[in-house]
Amino acid sequence: MAEQLDSMGGEQLKRKIERMGVKVHTAKNTQAILSTGENARKTLQFADGSSLEVDFVVFSTGIRPKDKLARQCSLDIAPRGGIVINDYCQTSDADIYAIGECASWHNQTFGLVAPGYKMAQVAVDHLLGQQTAFQGADLSAKLKLLGLM
Repeated sequence: MAEQLDSMGGEQLKRKIERMGVKVHTAKNTQAILSTGENARKTLQFADGSSLEVDFVVFSTGIRPKDKLARQCSLDIAPRGGIVINDYCQTSDADIYAIGECASWHNQTFGLVAPGYKMAQVAVDHLLGQQTAFQGADLSAKLKLLGLM
């Protein structure tokens, strides 16, 4: 949930869900999902050797920027992926701009559409000779889960 909630918000959400009787497991490295054959239940096997029998599984996989073409063009790529951009959405080749989920601004990629819209406006403004700078984005999100808002 790191893209949608900060650490404090994530902890608050986890506590609320657990108060509803749901056990939350995070930062687990799942190695296998096995069918037990009983009532369609599944068993998760984790890298640490532990396992967990469950009724259903929810995956939160995150995003990975699609930057293959940028790599082939030798543009600068952030350590965690994404095309490095400056405050005007220019890449390491000043004639090439990147916006949205493929872009990495100050080592941050955004998994939300709203920052992409802001980046698009900044790139267009810059192409038109204006010096509007991208200054980040409001990452607050409304999350409705298990009746919580």
